[in-house]
Amino acid sequence: MSCAQQALSLDATEPWCHMTMGFILSHLGKRDLAGPHFDRAVALNPTDVQIAYARAWWLARAGRAEEALEALDMALQRDPFPLAWFWEVRAIALLVERRYEDVIQALARMDPHFTISRYAQVEGYTMPSELAHLLEGFRKAGLPE
Repeated sequence: MSCAQQALSLDATEPWCHMTMGFILSHLGKRDLAGPHFDRAVALNPTDVQIAYARAWWLARAGRAEEALEALDMALQRDPFPLAWFWEVRAIALLVERRYEDVIQALARMDPHFTISRYAQVEGYTMPSELAHLLEGFRKAGLPE
């Protein structure tokens, strides 16, 4: 976190610094502090699809799935060939919305090496109940363990 803080102190108008700080704070369980950094990153560079994906990632985990899906839809208009993690973020937002058939369709577009156990190891949820709900949804969708 100190590196991100130093980067922001050097240039508080650099959107990727704000995005990085948002990720760090989210992974530390400080989602309320992360949001303004994601919002600032988008405000500083509203056309960067990677920043839009990152903010949508945060929105989905903050319980604002509808906003996340809207942000992803807008980003998809600018980048019709998104990276695999776009579909992961979309699947998580759809899962929060309990749109299970759509979750399956989104995950089908991801990397074919996806497994539930690998995902559980790297996912940054601070509340075990949130991660458990997500993993159970993946199991119900028939994804590989």
